[in-house]
Amino acid sequence: MSRAAQTKPWPVRWGRVVIPLMLTAFVAVDLTTGVLVDLAERLFGTDPAAAARALGAAAIVLGSWTAARLIDAIVWQALLPRRSGHASPRLAHTMTTVLALTTGAVVASTVHYEGVSATILTTSSVVLAIIGFAIRGVIADIFYGVVIAFEQPFQINDWLRMPDGRDGLVIEMGWWSTRLLTREEFTLIVPNSRLASGLFSNLSKPQPFLRASTRVRFGKD
Repeated sequence: MSRAAQTKPWPVRWGRVVIPLMLTAFVAVDLTTGVLVDLAERLFGTDPAAAARALGAAAIVLGSWTAARLIDAIVWQALLPRRSGHASPRLAHTMTTVLALTTGAVVASTVHYEGVSATILTTSSVVLAIIGFAIRGVIADIFYGVVIAFEQPFQINDWLRMPDGRDGLVIEMGWWSTRLLTREEFTLIVPNSRLASGLFSNLSKPQPFLRASTRVRFGKD
């Protein structure tokens, strides 16, 4: 396992969870005690009902943020790197946070602000659809990279035969693509989505298949 693929120490991973978790707990406790609601009413003359709605919405969003950090710490920084031997792609961390916060915002607006929930839901759906369409290929490759990491249909140093008949030795397995070294010593970069959706033969399983070639020169005499 390369240095980039090593899992981070647990204080580093869980340190990113502490702040959103503490904020979520603080807001949740205050919703019960009503300290911030009373303080906002005394200092700014804020309507207690409006302040309570704002705190409730904040608690939902902060809870979504905490959930995203938990997924990041457990799945992307610990489980998958240990399983696959590769560091998780940064895009996966970002998309997890974006999806969690978007979901939290939609739920918060639906529960506490019924008037704006439809607008936020429509806007967020359109934005996510545009982003998803733009990077659909990358997302598919990452998804199938996760599937390959768990299923392990092939490993490093396995020989694969692609649908077009080309053979290649697996020399690197990444989240987006798998690199094969052909018999002609060319590097073949195959997207993971193609490996998952297409047919290929693993020549190294269940029994390794060995084929060697050599050149023989004949003299003119």
